[in-house]
Amino acid sequence: MNIYLKHILRFVILVLIQLALIDHLNLGYYIHPLIYILFLIKLPLKTPRWALLILAFLLGSTIDIFQNSPGINASATVMVAFLRPFSIRLLFPTREFDENTEPSINDFGFQGFFIFCLILTFILHVVLFSLEVFSFQEFGITLLRSIVSAFSTTLLIILSEILFFRKKS
Repeated sequence: MNIYLKHILRFVILVLIQLALIDHLNLGYYIHPLIYILFLIKLPLKTPRWALLILAFLLGSTIDIFQNSPGINASATVMVAFLRPFSIRLLFPTREFDENTEPSINDFGFQGFFIFCLILTFILHVVLFSLEVFSFQEFGITLLRSIVSAFSTTLLIILSEILFFRKKS
């Protein structure tokens, strides 16, 4: 399958899953999984930064349009895209990756992939919930929501990685 078509399909499927399924689950105030971030996580590691930022803005804006929110998803996804290369260098300072390597359990190992996803989902949730509340009065609650939601999102990502993206040896 053409690599561009694969990423377009992934974008559409993840947005549809988020909007049609996950957003309608009532998991309480503290659990708010955002599976659409998997699109940014699974982009090839050598994706140019400008492309990451544009794709993140398109992803977040698409979610914002359908959720009728004032750009908070776009802001959060752009922040994740901006910090993604730094988190890769932080976690894997001495590793060299091929141009088309996509982050996965196979390439990063379970622990490395889990931590990578947890960092990015935590950044996403902190920015998103901070912009949503737009106040430091509820900082503790915002931080707790971010931690719980990042962990639940990461578990969903790991589950989807195991079920759908894992390469057969």
